[in-house]
Amino acid sequence: MYAFDYQRPTSRMVAEFMKETNILQARVTRGTGGELRLAIAEGFDVPLPRDATVGEGAAPMLCLRPERIQLSAAPLASGARPAIVSDVIYLGDVVKYHVVLDDIQPRISLSVKALASDSASLLKAGARVGVDWYPDDIQILPG
Repeated sequence: MYAFDYQRPTSRMVAEFMKETNILQARVTRGTGGELRLAIAEGFDVPLPRDATVGEGAAPMLCLRPERIQLSAAPLASGARPAIVSDVIYLGDVVKYHVVLDDIQPRISLSVKALASDSASLLKAGARVGVDWYPDDIQILPG
């Protein structure tokens, strides 16, 4: 497998085979400005990636790699979704966080990987954080 296969999986099986990933169900809707968006939960939608070729009404699965998600210690960082850290796993040079987006229903759990600069800067379980990613970091998986 090549790095491209990891970054742009061609199916859910490939996405999950290539290590841990976040798979989310979405629905393509039209936003208030007329642009297409991915509705992940009630009151939670995100822009469609630029290379997306799905139309309104489609219900694709999304792949979001843990290392492509950014956490901010301030839960209300510009554009970030509020979440709570539910688990912290220190792996030496990498920290794996499990976070829960708790302001939406149903709640969504995500795995997030970040470089560990030092143990003093680790977020703790129960910490309120902001979660964000770039729209083009979402991969739409074929049905």
